[in-house]
Amino acid sequence: MPTITVDTAKMQQQGRRPPYDFWSAVTALSEAVAQRDIEAISRVIGHLQPYSESGYGQIYSTAAFDMTDGQLTEIRVVDGRTEFGVRGTLNGLCISIEDLRAHYPGIKISDIPRGRSLEEELIYRVQEASVLYSFGFAEKAPGCLNSFRVRWTNITT
Repeated sequence: MPTITVDTAKMQQQGRRPPYDFWSAVTALSEAVAQRDIEAISRVIGHLQPYSESGYGQIYSTAAFDMTDGQLTEIRVVDGRTEFGVRGTLNGLCISIEDLRAHYPGIKISDIPRGRSLEEELIYRVQEASVLYSFGFAEKAPGCLNSFRVRWTNITT
C-alpha cells in the first residue's frame, strides 16, 4: 500500500486545514495554547465565533471539527486574563485509558464522578511545561474518552 504524504505547510498557505487525527490535533492545539495564540487555534479547528464575553475575557465556539478518525464537537475556546485553552467532546472514536497512557504516561486521576449523572466524568490530568491536559471518561461509556481540555497555566507542578 503506498504511503500518502501531506504537505501541511502548503495546505495552510492555501488557507486549508491539514487532515488531523485526534492526537495530532491535540498536539497542534497544545502548541497554540502554550503560545497563547488564538489565531493558531483557529487555523487548526476553523473559524471561531464569539460565544460569550465577560470582564474576564472572551469565549469562542466553532462548528464540529472533522478529523481523520472521528469528530470534535461542543468546542469552546477561552481567551481570558486568567485562563486560555480549548475544550471539546469526542464523537465517533473510542480512545481507551491504555491509549491515553501510551501518549501521556504521567496522567493521574484528578476528579471522580459523584453518582448524580451518567454524564459525569472520571478526569485524568497531566501537565507538560505550561500546558495542562485534562481527559474525561464519562460514566455512560467509561471505556472511551469523552472529552478533553488543553489549557495554559503559569503554575508548574
